[in-house]
Amino acid sequence: MKRKGLLLLLACLLLSISAGIGCGVRAAKGMVQKKDQKWDETEETPELSPEEERKKTGQYEGIEKAAALRVPERYSEVVYGTEANLEIITDAEIHIPSDNGFYMVPVEKGCFDGEDLKKVAGALLEGNPLYRMENPEGTDLAEIDSKLWKRETMLESPEGCPDEERIQLEDEIEELKRQREEAASKSIKKEIPLVFTEDSEGNLSVYGLADLKRGVMVFEMTESFVRLSQQSDAGRDTCTITKETAEKKADEYLDGLGLSEAFSCTYGHEAEDKSGYVFYYTRKIGGWSVNYSWQRGSQSISDDRGMDPWPYELLVMKIDDEGIYFLEYSDPYEEEERGAEHDAAAELLPFDEIISIYTRMIPQVKSYMAPGEGETAVITVDEIMLGYGRVRSEDEEAEGYLVPVWDFYGNLEVFDGDRDGRSINREQYVMISINALDGTVIDKGTGS
Repeated sequence: MKRKGLLLLLACLLLSISAGIGCGVRAAKGMVQKKDQKWDETEETPELSPEEERKKTGQYEGIEKAAALRVPERYSEVVYGTEANLEIITDAEIHIPSDNGFYMVPVEKGCFDGEDLKKVAGALLEGNPLYRMENPEGTDLAEIDSKLWKRETMLESPEGCPDEERIQLEDEIEELKRQREEAASKSIKKEIPLVFTEDSEGNLSVYGLADLKRGVMVFEMTESFVRLSQQSDAGRDTCTITKETAEKKADEYLDGLGLSEAFSCTYGHEAEDKSGYVFYYTRKIGGWSVNYSWQRGSQSISDDRGMDPWPYELLVMKIDDEGIYFLEYSDPYEEEERGAEHDAAAELLPFDEIISIYTRMIPQVKSYMAPGEGETAVITVDEIMLGYGRVRSEDEEAEGYLVPVWDFYGNLEVFDGDRDGRSINREQYVMISINALDGTVIDKGTGS
């Protein structure tokens, strides 16, 4: 059957299922009550296939909207780039929000203030004061910690770094750790107030250590981020809890921060070093959440506007048996008036139109991924998700909107002539993002 015919058939099937859900009153499992039937005259439901049962119990999110937008449960297609040696294979499960309505949400770059500092510290520091270690010889431990953190971040960067630079960073990290250990052995504690201090350039921040149940933690907060991290990696390779248990713990910390109504976990995985689990939280509005992506929107806009980077808002937590051992909430949004709710089924482009744009544009958008002579590149798209994405204003530095977008997630593999492949895998990497309202392609690197 041709793809168009298949999509129409699936749409009809979804419409029929949608019409059936909610038209009667659910009784106990295995029993159903007809509209005009008394409760004592029940009859057994016919046995359903696993697929029918999955749909009947609502496990396919947003089934009414799926039917209206002609969204199948999976989509498969193979297209080629502008060069024949770039193959784009799509075999993807499709996810859509549970709510039929959405909002156009104006947002602007926000910043943390003193009240936020008190709230965050109250939720994370277990009532303990901040302190710093003062060295009689004048060695600044905070400065060493800052240098150490910067180099470790560079070393762990998703973009990676050349071997020579990696070796140099590892040597510098080792030396900084030695300096820190030596300075710490001669230092004494001095409690510091829980307030922002201003540096010579007018930047506000607070930095200190706190003795928590799990050990010494480093707490740092500025107007644009808050970070809690473990000072030592010791004992972090013995995580025994499940991912589900870890996520429940993360949700409890989120609730303690007062953010459970505004954020939801949109992605999670086991940490690469097996120390625990990593969870990514993004803003939610009703039944819709902002889609998480590996790209952070941290690139500047280099056209005539010349706008500086405006990274996406993100909250990350790392959890192990003892609880939280890392948290970072960065680049908060400030929401403005949302306005009226919109009907997704009526205002979003049908899925087949989105797919038409996708198959036409992805070979152009990803042409830079075409490999060198004698090589073949394969892009595999395995997940398609409808949710919010941020687009920047045309003329304002740090203002924009959260709008419905279709994100196509995938990875890249490059093969030489002998099919010896090297994978360039990045968790939740968006190959292409399409505005669900007007079909324009969104640059995830800049958020424009």
